[in-house]
Amino acid sequence: MYSTSTFLTSPPFPSPIVECLQVDSECPSIPIPQTHAGHEWITYSDILAQSAIDFNKDNPNVDVIFLGDSITEAFLGTSIGQQRNRGNVPEAFTEAIDPLLSAVYGVAGDQTQHLLWRMQNAEYLATNVKVIAILIGTNNLSRGHSPEATFAGCLAVVEEARTQAPGARVVLNTILTRDDKFQGAVEVVNTLILQMDIEGVTIADCAVVFGNNNVNLALMPDGLHPNGPGTTAWFDLCLKEFII
Repeated sequence: MYSTSTFLTSPPFPSPIVECLQVDSECPSIPIPQTHAGHEWITYSDILAQSAIDFNKDNPNVDVIFLGDSITEAFLGTSIGQQRNRGNVPEAFTEAIDPLLSAVYGVAGDQTQHLLWRMQNAEYLATNVKVIAILIGTNNLSRGHSPEATFAGCLAVVEEARTQAPGARVVLNTILTRDDKFQGAVEVVNTLILQMDIEGVTIADCAVVFGNNNVNLALMPDGLHPNGPGTTAWFDLCLKEFII
């Protein structure tokens, strides 16, 4: 089992700091704004930050907050704030999450370091939240980060959530199965995630819902993002039991 402190300082894993010099000069465990999406990312991050302030004023007690990338943002039917139809995902999400009170703070294209930056520059968790559900890391792999460094980034996100909301239960999803050359790397990250043993953190191994080596394209037509039926299956067959 790996705790946050032992992983970030001990072998057998390479130093994430060294690797960050090799991939876009970004390290998965060091917060930085997303740059490859241009000004749209900063604009939408500001919008999300303000929406969190407004939401928290009206909702001092929240059942679950979702943090992540485009897979999470799809719950809102958007991609970096612009309308994006991935197959009735918002409707499926709304039905799946009912009657829980939730907030969604996902941004398309985000890697672990970008989510870390957003968490430290917004008040997503400045409320009495019961569960923080996190799905992040797949974009790190497709941008060239190693599975080990990506895992370090996931751990950093988990630790940030625990620091900001020590009374909440953190649910970390395994990275969802994908239908491309990065699936092998996904499996390595998920193996590491499943070995995590951190107090207050639960691992939701929901990747299996979409298939192991072969993606169920009926649930994930583009091989990366769940559609409406995929979202329903994700929650009903796996995630819901962890967040209720």
